Amino acid sequence: MALSHDKPIIVFGEVLFDVLPDGKEILGGAPFNVAWHLQGFGYKPLMLSRVGNDVRGKKIRNVMQQWGMDTRGLQIDSSYPTGMVSISHGEHGPKFQIEPNQAYDHILLDDTLANLTNNEFALLLHGTLAIRSETSRQSLVSLRGQLQLPVLADLNLRTPWWNPSIVEDTLKNTRWVKVNDEELKIISRKEATSKNQYIELATQLINQYKNIELLLVTLGAEGSLALKQDGEVSHEKGIPIPPTEFKDTVGAGDAFTAVVTIGLLEGWDIDAILQRANRFASEICKIHGATTIDRTIYDTQLKYWGA
Repeated sequence: MALSHDKPIIVFGEVLFDVLPDGKEILGGAPFNVAWHLQGFGYKPLMLSRVGNDVRGKKIRNVMQQWGMDTRGLQIDSSYPTGMVSISHGEHGPKFQIEPNQAYDHILLDDTLANLTNNEFALLLHGTLAIRSETSRQSLVSLRGQLQLPVLADLNLRTPWWNPSIVEDTLKNTRWVKVNDEELKIISRKEATSKNQYIELATQLINQYKNIELLLVTLGAEGSLALKQDGEVSHEKGIPIPPTEFKDTVGAGDAFTAVVTIGLLEGWDIDAILQRANRFASEICKIHGATTIDRTIYDTQLKYWGA
C-alpha cells in the first residue's frame, strides 16, 4: 500500500564527515546519506540531527541549504563537536573508526521536534548509531510515541556502538527493516553463506517480530532479497560494476535504503523496489564516498524509473 508521497519523510540520526584514506572529507552519516538522496530525487526529507558549533557544523548547514534541504531539525551544540568517522578499506569492505561523544549523541527533543505532528509526514526513518547515547535514544523514543508514524529502520550496526537492547527496541517498533548480510548474521547469531541460508535467517527473524511487514537484506555483489510477513520471498541479483568504474562501496547501503523509502512511498511492488535500489546502490559505488552534488546520477535513475 502506497503512503502519501506528497508528505516529507522524517530522518533521525547522525550527520558527520567521513574522512577517507586520502584525507578527503565527505559528508556522511547513514541517515543523512539517505536524506541527501531523497532530496536529490525530489522528495523533501526533514533531517533531525545535531552538529557542533564549529567549522564542520557550519559547512554541513551551508551544504544542506545549497542542496535545498530543510534545516529546521539541525541542532547546534556548543559543547560537543560535529561527528567524524575515519574510513579505511578492509578485506570485507569499508572499516569505520567512529569517535565517541559527538554532537549527534545529544539530539534533544527541542521546541522544533516537540511541535511536529504526524499529519505533516509520511514516515519516520532512523538507524542505530545515533541512539547509542541515552540522550538521542530518549529523543527518538519520545518522537516515535508523539508522532505514531510508520517506521523504517536501517540497523547499520557499528561495533562497538550498539547493544542487543537497542536492536530489540528497534525491531519491536518498526514496520520495515533493512539489514545487510553481516548484520542479519549478527542479530540471528548464526552463520550463512548462501542465499537460501540468508532466507532461512530472515524467515526466523520476521517470524519472531510479527510487527515487521517487510524485511530487506542486502547481499553485496549478490544483490538483495526481501521477505514479507506472509512468507513471500523476492530476490534480485546484483548489478555488475566494471572494474574501471568501481571506486568504493561507502554509502551503497544507504543509497539502497533511499530507493526503498521511495518505493514504499510510491507503492512499487517488491521486485521493482529491489531492482531499482540495487541499481542506484551500484551507481554510488562508482563515486568516492556516499554523497554527490552531481544531479545527473538522480536524473538518470528517474529516467530509468519512467518518472
